Amino acid sequence: MNPLCPASERVSYAQGTVAVYAVVAADGILHDLRIISGATPGLNKASLDGVQQWRYEPFTCQGKPVEVDTVVFVNYTLNF
Repeated sequence: MNPLCPASERVSYAQGTVAVYAVVAADGILHDLRIISGATPGLNKASLDGVQQWRYEPFTCQGKPVEVDTVVFVNYTLNF
């Protein structure tokens, strides 16, 4: 599920892309989340809150689950 744009940000017509650094653990859970390129404080927080709930199928190396670094991009656009 994609992070939801907060109502306060929609009212102010906030848009943008938030880049979130994350480590995908061997169990598929994200940790060490941090904003590396943000939009507004509200969109940044919504991105962290939403991405924190995501789960990945673990990446594997030689058949064993491994931890990997990644950057997730969350796009917020207004449709009129």
